[in-house]
Amino acid sequence: MTKVATSIGGTWWVVTGATLDGEGYDFEDIDGDGSYELVSVDNSFLYAFAPYAGSWAPRQVSRLVGEGIVDVTREPPFQAYNRQHLYRMEHVASLESDYWRSNGFLAAWVATKALVGEFEDAWNRMLALYDRSSDWPLTECTVAQVTGSCPEGKERPITFPVALRKHLEEQGYIPRSPAPPRAESVAAIRPAPLPPSTPPKQPSRSSSGTGFFVTSEGHIVTNSHVVAGCSTIEVKSPSGTAASARLLAQDSTNDLALLKVEQTVSKAASLRLGVRLGEPIAAFGFPFTSVLASSGNFTLGNVTALAGIGDDTRYLQISAPIQPGNSGGPLLDETGGLVGVVTSKLNALKTVAATGDLPQNVNFAIKASALATFLESNRVNFSTGSGTNLTRLSAPDLAEQATSISVMVRCE
Repeated sequence: MTKVATSIGGTWWVVTGATLDGEGYDFEDIDGDGSYELVSVDNSFLYAFAPYAGSWAPRQVSRLVGEGIVDVTREPPFQAYNRQHLYRMEHVASLESDYWRSNGFLAAWVATKALVGEFEDAWNRMLALYDRSSDWPLTECTVAQVTGSCPEGKERPITFPVALRKHLEEQGYIPRSPAPPRAESVAAIRPAPLPPSTPPKQPSRSSSGTGFFVTSEGHIVTNSHVVAGCSTIEVKSPSGTAASARLLAQDSTNDLALLKVEQTVSKAASLRLGVRLGEPIAAFGFPFTSVLASSGNFTLGNVTALAGIGDDTRYLQISAPIQPGNSGGPLLDETGGLVGVVTSKLNALKTVAATGDLPQNVNFAIKASALATFLESNRVNFSTGSGTNLTRLSAPDLAEQATSISVMVRCE
């Protein structure tokens, strides 16, 4: 328990704060008004959805007002603080993807998203991610509690989404769901049944990325996340030729996917399984297709590290600029050999929130060696080049090479 001494009208008062787990409040002038706020975490989330070690909790900001402590977390001056905490959570999860399957983390993340007005987005994503196999007991009382406890035999198990929504409503993160209408106690004429109606057609959702041929028989590689959840996949060459593609295999761990079109092609990528720090590289893809050129985008850079975030040796770090839509595109060396598959870029805004520094051209590609293992496991024959005694291409020739093997991948 924390007690705060404050002077009111020349008289000292002792204000009792909440009983908090751990070391209690931190004191910080968040809004810069010269007065300290009391910062803690919402202890109601601890043990609620996971053991203590797996529990996360949204931040709470309180202020001393008169003789009491008032929760001001949701007030406008503290929205930037809430969003900064959200970005820190997401940055941690980007380094350790298992958090996105942790119900303790997801509960606090959804609550924090609700604080910044993004509850619906978080809720829909949580429904696809939460751990359905968790054995942490979640129950609700089917009758009114007696002295704060549920009578024996009156509890029933509930799912994580049900428990989380109920908790968020009780703690004020989201409005309470409207109560179901009460049944009428008087007799009424039963209306004739309505004819069945056709459910409204849901708007189609589409996304796009990049892929490239790895065989002349029409095998295409892209990122797994580019084709996740697709009902149909179409590939289109820079010249505008389109074809339907089948999904043959996915490796979500390495973010790779194998597609196949029923046609032969004249050019395919040749894999180079080794690369040196500092080597010049080129990336090709189809970013922002609704705005930028539909014929593709070619950028140059260097290999800036031989490992990704957290020294993940599956990845290369590169300085070639990439944008949304580049995902799954080829990363080529000076000779046109494939040294990687463009995968992701570091989120600049979240990194600023987490570190205070703005990253520039910090992008990543899965190494060709990981791609080779993926293709071999799916019995796809591919060609390789040594990277030595090969002709270095000029930038225009390299762009032509990248264009000839690349396709835009559209997912519906």
